[in-house]
Formats: sequence, structure tokens, C-alpha cells
Amino acid sequence: MNKEMDDVALRPTGHMERFNILRNHVRFYNKFGVTATYTAPRALLASNSLEQVVYAALREVLNHHPIMGVTVQDEATVEPKWIRLPTIDFRRVVEVVNADLEASYDSWVTDALRAPFVVVDDLPMWRVVVGKGQDVETFAVGFFCHHAIADGVSAGAFQLTFLDALNGLIDGKTEIISNIEEEEVVSVPKLPLVPNMEMKTALPVGIFFALKKIISTYVWSTEDPLNWSGSPISAEAPRPPIGNLKTFSLSLDVVSGLLKRCRKENTSMTALLTILVARKLAVMYSSYTHFTSNIPFSLRKFTGHSNRDMGCYVSNLTPCFSSDERPPWGYISCRSTSGDKPEQDDEKLWEGARASKKQIEEGTATTSNQNVGLLKFVSDYNKFFYGMFGKKREHAFEVTNIGVLDGGVGGEQKASFDRVQFATAQCTYGDPYIFSIASAKNGIMTVSLSWATGMLNDNEAVEMIEWLEGALKGLSEA
Repeated sequence: MNKEMDDVALRPTGHMERFNILRNHVRFYNKFGVTATYTAPRALLASNSLEQVVYAALREVLNHHPIMGVTVQDEATVEPKWIRLPTIDFRRVVEVVNADLEASYDSWVTDALRAPFVVVDDLPMWRVVVGKGQDVETFAVGFFCHHAIADGVSAGAFQLTFLDALNGLIDGKTEIISNIEEEEVVSVPKLPLVPNMEMKTALPVGIFFALKKIISTYVWSTEDPLNWSGSPISAEAPRPPIGNLKTFSLSLDVVSGLLKRCRKENTSMTALLTILVARKLAVMYSSYTHFTSNIPFSLRKFTGHSNRDMGCYVSNLTPCFSSDERPPWGYISCRSTSGDKPEQDDEKLWEGARASKKQIEEGTATTSNQNVGLLKFVSDYNKFFYGMFGKKREHAFEVTNIGVLDGGVGGEQKASFDRVQFATAQCTYGDPYIFSIASAKNGIMTVSLSWATGMLNDNEAVEMIEWLEGALKGLSEA
């Protein structure tokens, strides 16, 4: 690395990054994470402690993701700045916990998501929690981070890079330092940051689209009395909200059956999950008939970033559902043929799934008139966030699917992972039900539901997630 690189200033923060920096600063949000379950050759861990292996792998990961070596300066201002850390002390950002790797990870993942995340000038904007099981060959690694440095796909990219680093240790391409004290504090590579989203795409916004959004946000907005979105946004609730988590896993056979059925019905897994949740909500909250979803999606195909780049490159779309016998124009029917069985395997279900897929494809086909493109018009984030108090939430539920991560095939001389869990903390203005989906290639798919204490009754959340698990398993057998 030449001397000139040492002196190069880091690029400015982008609009999406500033949004997430200020959102955390006002304590509306905490963090999210992706956890993977690794199997490594016994020889790797027989001669080295788990901490040594994790530290050595993280040292290599830092060479591939420059954003992991920064923190924020002037966090509370309209133009916060990235600053590169000189060093990272792994002892302060890595925690090892005892875990039953055959059981649910929800308890310790929830603890990680709830742990306060205060930006300080000598720590990076991420944390790692290692779940240590009884079998020395198997362990879980959870990567939890500030949303300004990464999106869900990026957290998956961390796991892919960590896997590569483990295999580099096994192959001898990367060295494990025998004295762990020398491995605990590492210098941060002086690398330029990957360009932010706005540096790679213009995100054009039409005047009518912008005016509609600005007026509804700041001037005047009508509330649909038939639309359910949970309790209003409260200034009295804890900030960030107290999040809860419940997860289920689907085996490779079940996932294969669902994918086969989705292909037959010309729809997708995300679309199927979305219509199923909408149909269940229509039964659970039957005095309402309108339910708006929130589907975040990646803009990487437009920005040129790969799935291995770490940053925040997302927008969202909001399909609307109706259980009315005759849904309003633009709404997708979530009316069940049998009112008490929204999982009924009938043509109406698959019509809704196809309609959901169509809206997802249309909403992700261009960078024009994306919601994220409106951030350029926000001049006062404090006013933007605090102005939400007392208002109705925009959506009933969120479905985020980060797709399939290739954890390799393992073997005697290779590390691999076959289980991935994606989960998020709740947001002050967030949706009552937030579903996060991730899959391991040739492994299992996990579906996590997060909800906030006081926003939902725990019994409601449990009813929803247990029903969804049964519905998906039933449809996979059809």
C-alpha cells in the first residue's frame, strides 16, 4: 500500500447512509444480523482456540470489506462523515457464548439484537457473536451491524467472506498467529470505500411522484379506516423498541417442494410468503380489510455492486392487499375461500401469489421513482423522524428475503455452512410483523419473525409464525 493511499480521505456519506446514521442517533433503530452455522475440520480447531480462529478469519475479512474498518464522525449533523479507525480490538467487538447448536438460536440472537449500539470513535459499526457448541467442529457466527454500513445481502456477504477466510486458514494461505495477544488488536487496512448507491445511480424522481410523497408526509394525509397497521407510532414507547424473535426452519425437501410448486404456478417464494401473511392477517384482524406490505429489495443490478460488496443498496415497494369481495383498484385480493383457512390450497391463493410477483417485478424493474430516491429532499432528519410520533404506521408487515447463500459442500479439508438465519431489530416506526428469510444452498431455509413488545401481543406473533410454518409445509406436499 503506497503512502498516497494512507492520506486519501474517505468518500462522503450518501443519502441512504445518512438516513440510517441519523435514525440510529435518535434511537429509532439498533441493528440487524445474519448468522451462519459452520462446520470446520477438526484439525483446525484441535491446535487453535476458537477465538484464535475467529480473530484470524476476521483479520482477513477486513481486507475485503473496507466499510468494516470505519466509524462515524459528526453523527448528529446533516452531513456525518466516515472516518477510518487506526486499529480494531477484537476483544471489544467479538463475544463468545455457549449455545445449543441443535436448538433455536432465537435467545442469543435476540440478546445480540437488543444490545445497545452506540457509535463511538474507537469501535467499528459491527459486532460478532460466536455460538460455541459441545462439538468442537461446529460453531455459529452471527454478524450484527449498523444499517448505515450494510444491508441484508451485505451481511450475507460477510458470511461468504468469512467462509473463504476459514478455508484460507485451512489451506495455509492465511496465517494464524500462535500468540493470541498479537491477534487481538489489528491494524485497519487503508482501503478506499466501495462507492455508495447514489454515486452509482441517479435514482431519478418524477415531480408528481415526489409531490405526492412530500404532501402526504408533511402537509396532509388521509387515513384509511379499513387499513390495519397496528398501534400508532408512540413517543412514549422505549427507543429503540424492545424486540422479540421467533424462527422456524424448513428442510431441503420442504424448500424443494415449495420451489417446485412456485415454478408450476409462475410465482416466487417471496410472493408466496407475502400473500400467505396477508391472508392470515385478514383472518386475525377481520374488522379490517386493507393490509399494506413492505418489501425491501436490492438495487445492485443497477448500481453494479456485486453480492460480495458491503454497503446499503436497497429500496422498497409496498403492495396493497384487500379482503373485500371486490378489492379496490390496485389492491391484490387476500380473501380466503374458507375464511378460517387462509392457507387453503386453492386458485385464489395462487392468483394472489402471481399478482404479488407481478407487482414485485414491476417495482424492481427501474431506478426511477423509488422511495429511496426521495431521501435527497429531506433536509432535516430530526424533524422527519420526530414528526412520525402519533401517526399511523404505513405498513402491516414486511417481508425481506436475502436469497440463497452458498456455504460450500465441506469435507475433511474444507469449512462449510448449511444453516443461515437473518433477523432484524424492530424500528420505532416499523411494521408490526417483520419477516426475514434466508437460505443456505443445499441446506435449510429459515424464516424469522420479529415484533416489538407493546406493539403486538406475543400470542398474536406466535399464532402467526406457527401458522405460517404449517402452511408452508402443507403447500410443499401438494
